[in-house]
Amino acid sequence: MKSAPAVHSRTISTADLARLQAHLRHVLGCRSLWLDEPRAQGASVQLRIGTEVLGTVDQVDDEGERSWAVTMIVLEDDLTR
Repeated sequence: MKSAPAVHSRTISTADLARLQAHLRHVLGCRSLWLDEPRAQGASVQLRIGTEVLGTVDQVDDEGERSWAVTMIVLEDDLTR
């Protein structure tokens, strides 16, 4: 029997955002890491260090388990700075 596919959700609760931000700060040793709540419904949570946006965070619900996927984004222009 096949299991249901993982569901990616952009809706992350404020409490989970705070927990996840604290965890990432601890694990990565970076106090200037921030997870910004989306400005619009259905938009992604932005991951940034200082003022530099590095990627997005999405919630994944799969077979009753919850996790968060971090996607890092590097623009070509960023490599020339």
